[in-house]
Amino acid sequence: MRDTLQVKGYQTIEAETGEEGVRLAHERHPALILMDIQLPGINGIEALHR
Repeated sequence: MRDTLQVKGYQTIEAETGEEGVRLAHERHPALILMDIQLPGINGIEALHR
């Protein structure tokens, strides 16, 4: 998905853990978030709640 978005000209950011994803979402305010529900640390469902 990342490669497809980048080819279309979108800027992407990535997180390795749920906590990092939550932090980046608060800092960067992305227009779209695609998330795996099985992340290290907190899972994607908990990250979504945060």
